[in-house]
Amino acid sequence: MFTGDRAGDLLYATLYELGLASRETVTGLDDGLELYGVRVTAPVHCAPPDNRPTPGERDACRPWLAREARLLRPTLRSVLVLGGFGWQAALPALAEAGWLVPRPRPKFGHGARTVLAPASPGTPRSRCSAATT
Repeated sequence: MFTGDRAGDLLYATLYELGLASRETVTGLDDGLELYGVRVTAPVHCAPPDNRPTPGERDACRPWLAREARLLRPTLRSVLVLGGFGWQAALPALAEAGWLVPRPRPKFGHGARTVLAPASPGTPRSRCSAATT
């Protein structure tokens, strides 16, 4: 995911600098890249026309993103969201997955952060940070 574009180049180079990736570039599925304690996902898993998913596509895919967050909940400590589109997808999905999203919903901004409290006991706290490329 995020191969062959500037956002992906920045993402994987940064993960490498932080010691969270085995190399700073990604070229494809079999390029040998390993991530350490990191999962990369997207709010829309299809390739829409011109690589521009619509809000309708984002909302239709939300159950999959929420399910992924639920499965990761026991070990999930932080979420880095790239861009406003991702922020608009992540907060409702995290709420569906069992975290309390503050009301009013935190606004997207470069470097914005919010701490999401667990909706039920035993759920770890999760910090959600937004950044754009």
